[in-house]
Amino acid sequence: MKDIYILIGAPGSGKSTWANENFAPACIISSDNVREYMYGDAQIQGNPWPVIYSILESKLDSDLQTVVFDATNVKRKDRRRLINFIRIHATGEFNLYGVIFNVDKKELYRRNEIRDKPVPKGVIDKMLSSLSGGPPTSDEGFTQLLEV
Repeated sequence: MKDIYILIGAPGSGKSTWANENFAPACIISSDNVREYMYGDAQIQGNPWPVIYSILESKLDSDLQTVVFDATNVKRKDRRRLINFIRIHATGEFNLYGVIFNVDKKELYRRNEIRDKPVPKGVIDKMLSSLSGGPPTSDEGFTQLLEV
């Protein structure tokens, strides 16, 4: 059975650090890394989703026992689209974990200031407001929700 983790949190909440500390690089799909590869800069939004979904599909269809999707995933509609994609493309049975990174705004700002490439504060605020519409719930299709 495959374990699939969807990381959920604002920029600077520790998603990538947690993923890199707990999982092999081959298991992790990072939207920042895809944008860095495609555009030379992770902050350029562009349209990386066709590439991201292609990578995700190949990992879901692989022999990997664990797949970690490292992106903000703060909007319910985006998680719904992602979860539907996973249901269609995952081979065999799987557990779907939502990993929520709750970090207060002051701490996010502090962490952001020491990043190599800080995210504009308005982006952090927008992500936090997306989460304020209600936290992820099991009715979205998660086997279990974990809080970090």
